Amino acid sequence: MAIGLAFGILVAATLLFISGRLRPDLVALLVLMTLGATGIITQQEAFSGFSSSAVILLLAAFVITEAINQTGLGNRLGAFLLRASAQSERRLLLALSASAASLSLFMNNIAAAAVLMPPAMVVMRKVKASPTRMLLPLAFATQLAGMATLLTTSNVVMASILREQGLPSFGLLDFLPIGGPIAVLGLGMMVLLAPRLLPATSESALSFEEEKQRVSLIELYELSRGLATARVLPGSPLIGHTLAASGLRQNAGLNVIAILHSSGQMIRTPSPDEQLHANDRLLFSPACTEAKLKALGLETQPPDGWGEQLTGERTGLAEALITPRSSLADKTLRQVRFRDRYGLNVLAIWRNGGPIREGLEDLPLRFGDALLLQGPRSGIRLLENDSDLIVLGEEVAESQQHSREWTALTIIVVTLAIAATNRLPVAEVLFLGAVLLLLTRCLTMEEAYAAIDWRSVFLVGGMLPMGIALNKTGAAAELAGFLVNALGHFGPLALLAGFFGFTVILTQLIPGGAATLLVVGPIAISAAQHIGADPRAFAMAVALAVSTSFLTPFAHPVNVLVMGPGGYRFRDYVRLGLPLVALTFILVMVLLPRLYPL
Repeated sequence: MAIGLAFGILVAATLLFISGRLRPDLVALLVLMTLGATGIITQQEAFSGFSSSAVILLLAAFVITEAINQTGLGNRLGAFLLRASAQSERRLLLALSASAASLSLFMNNIAAAAVLMPPAMVVMRKVKASPTRMLLPLAFATQLAGMATLLTTSNVVMASILREQGLPSFGLLDFLPIGGPIAVLGLGMMVLLAPRLLPATSESALSFEEEKQRVSLIELYELSRGLATARVLPGSPLIGHTLAASGLRQNAGLNVIAILHSSGQMIRTPSPDEQLHANDRLLFSPACTEAKLKALGLETQPPDGWGEQLTGERTGLAEALITPRSSLADKTLRQVRFRDRYGLNVLAIWRNGGPIREGLEDLPLRFGDALLLQGPRSGIRLLENDSDLIVLGEEVAESQQHSREWTALTIIVVTLAIAATNRLPVAEVLFLGAVLLLLTRCLTMEEAYAAIDWRSVFLVGGMLPMGIALNKTGAAAELAGFLVNALGHFGPLALLAGFFGFTVILTQLIPGGAATLLVVGPIAISAAQHIGADPRAFAMAVALAVSTSFLTPFAHPVNVLVMGPGGYRFRDYVRLGLPLVALTFILVMVLLPRLYPL
C-alpha cells in the first residue's frame, strides 16, 4: 500500500513538473504536505529538507555570488577577458566561452551569464560579431563548467542525497576528474562547431551595430506603427493641465514620450508635472483612433522626423532583459509603476521573436522579455545595478573599483581553499564564508535576501523528503529492481548508460534540473546497491546528466536568458546541444568506471 502511494505521488509530481501548470516550487511543497498527511513519512522527516546541507550550501552559494556582483569582481574579470581578445569573432567566441566557464565555477550559472552579457554586447559591436553565434555558446559554457565543481545545484543536491542515506558524499573537487575534461573538450567543440551550426544572423536577433544602434532599434521594433503624433488644439480640455492631471495615461491609455512645445522647446521623457499648452505637439504610444484624439482636443499630425527625436544628448534608447529572479516577472507595467519607478518609457516588448507595441501597460512581463526603453541616459545607467533587469543596448561602463573588492576576493579564495580540503563539511565552510562577507559589508543583508532564489530553496527543501519516502517504503528498491532486471543482464555499464539517458530526457522536459535529480537520484543509488556497484558512480552519472540541459530553451533559465537577444529557435539549441550531450555521455562512460568500480 505504502509503495503504491509513494509511486503515485512520484508520478503525479513528475507529470506536474513536465506540464508546467504549477510552479515547480509549489509542486514540491504539495509533495511535502502529501507525504506528511498520508503518514508515509513523519512530520520531522517532512521538513528535514529545509535543514539539509543542500539547502544550506545553496543559500551560501547565492550570497557568495551576489558578493561577487556587488563588489564588481565579476564585471572586472569578464571585461578583462573580453578586452584581451576582442580582435576577431573566433577569438571573441573563445574568450566569451572561457570567461563564462571561469565565472560559473564560483557563481550561479545565470549570474555568470548576466555579468558577461552587457560587456560582451559592447565587444560584439566593435568586432562586428553576430550575437547569434556568441550567446548560446556563452549559456552552454556556464553549464559545462558547472560539471567540474560541487557548487552546481544538481551536484549539491546529489551530494546531499548521498549524505542523507548515510553514504560517502562528494567533496568540492570530486567532480573535477570527469567534469573537467567534459568542460574543456566541450568548450573546444563549441568554438569549432558554433560558427558552422549557428546562423550568422537571425531574423529575430536584435541588432547591436554601434553606428546604427538607434535607427536599428527603431526599425527593429517597428516603432513607426506604434507611435503617433498630435497637436493640442486651441480650446482643448488638456490646456493648462499637467500630464499627471490630464488623464492621458490613466484614462486614455496614452504614454507621452516627448513634447514639442509651441515655443520650440523639445522635452523628451517629460515629467508628470510638465504642463500642456495650445499648439504643443505630442509624441505618444500606442497609436489610437482619430475619434479618440478629437474627443481629447487633439489633432493628428504627420509623424515625419519624430524617430530622430527619441534620443538626444541626455536621452537614449536601450534594451533590457527581465532576469530570472526579477520582481517584475508576472506583473504588468501598471502594477509596478514602471515609469514612476525608473523614469523610463517602455516603447515596446520583444517576445517570441517579434515586437509587441500595444497594450503594454496591462501585459504581464515574462522572464526573458526584452524591453525597449527610452529616457534619460543617467536613468539607463542606473539600471546596471538593478537586479531585475540586464541592460543590453547601451555601452556599459567598466565597473569602478569597489572599496571592498579585495576583502571579498580574499574571503572567497580562502573559503574555497578550505572547502577543497574536505576536512570540514563543505556546506558549513561556505556558509561561514557567506557570513564573513556580510560582516565585512561586502554586501548588505537586504542584498543577500534579494539574491537568494527562494524558488530553488523551496524546490530542493520540498522534494528531498520524496527521497526519504522512496527509501522508507521500499519504492526506490522496487523501481531499481525493475530497471536492473530490464538492463542488468547487459552489464552494469549498460545500466549506468540507461540511467544517464533517462535523466537526459527528463532534464529537457522538466525545467531547472533539481527536480529531475530528486526524482531519479534515489532510484539510481538503490540500483547501484542492488548490483553491488559503488553508489557514487551512479549518483555522479545522474548529476552530470542533469547538467546536459542543452536541447530545449526551457530546460535551463540561462537558455531562456539568451533566446531573445540571440534570436534563437528551438532547432538552434538542438544543433549545438546534441554534440555536447553526446560528448558528455562518451566521457562519462569512459572515465567514470576508472574512478568508481562498477
